[in-house]
Amino acid sequence: GPSITVEIGTFNSTTNELHEQWRVTSFNPSTSAVISVTSAVSNTGEVLIAWTQPDSGNAVMKLRRISPDGSVSPVIDVTANTSIAGGAAMTYTADGRAVIVFQDRGISSNPAGLKGVWVFPDNTLGPIFTVRNGGVASDSGEIEIDATAGNGGALAAWHNFQSSPGPFRKVESRMINADNSVGPLLMPASGAGSTKVNVAADLAGGGLLAWRDGSSIKAQHVTAASALDPVETPVADSSANAGLTTDHVNGFRVIYRTGSAPSALQYRPLTPNGA
Repeated sequence: GPSITVEIGTFNSTTNELHEQWRVTSFNPSTSAVISVTSAVSNTGEVLIAWTQPDSGNAVMKLRRISPDGSVSPVIDVTANTSIAGGAAMTYTADGRAVIVFQDRGISSNPAGLKGVWVFPDNTLGPIFTVRNGGVASDSGEIEIDATAGNGGALAAWHNFQSSPGPFRKVESRMINADNSVGPLLMPASGAGSTKVNVAADLAGGGLLAWRDGSSIKAQHVTAASALDPVETPVADSSANAGLTTDHVNGFRVIYRTGSAPSALQYRPLTPNGA
């Protein structure tokens, strides 16, 4: 069967060198067809890995925790085999909890909604809650998430693939609260065909979103109160999707490509509002 492997290394941000890369563990899921995999690393060096796999005509999500010493927990069932779980994103909060947001369909032909679940340090799970209902106006995927500061929650963003009411692939976002509730649904100022939304938390309980819109990179800040600040265009011309990084003390950088054959990889610092 397939193998899921975790490797860890140390990275020197001054010299941009990777050191001491080694394999922590490798294990085989109980299927020959892993559909998707996501992972998150805590501030103590723990790793959570979640994956989806076929089960009785549906798809279920499972989870394992890997400790810093390389030991692996038993498999944890996140969802039952009553629906189809899909792509996911996961993040740790400062207190050692983690939250997973994942696609969920009743049947394979249904538009994808989004569900969420909290994972506690003792490997117990909270109840599964709804992040976004699937339907004629909502088919969600390509999820990104980052834990927010000071409130024990997270900021999630994704693309909506429905053309009506559109625009197709618009960016949507929502706060995930520690009590299994969610904030209001936010509609950043994204255009048709937007790609690769990124999420990076700030120090004030909100976060920054960035995505590619045509050939430009757009950025928009979400406040802790779930309000959208004006959209910014930090990069006017790029030739590929961008990445967004943060040091979680309000240091943001967007990484992007310019040109083609040859192309250049560039980065620039951003203010917390994306300018």
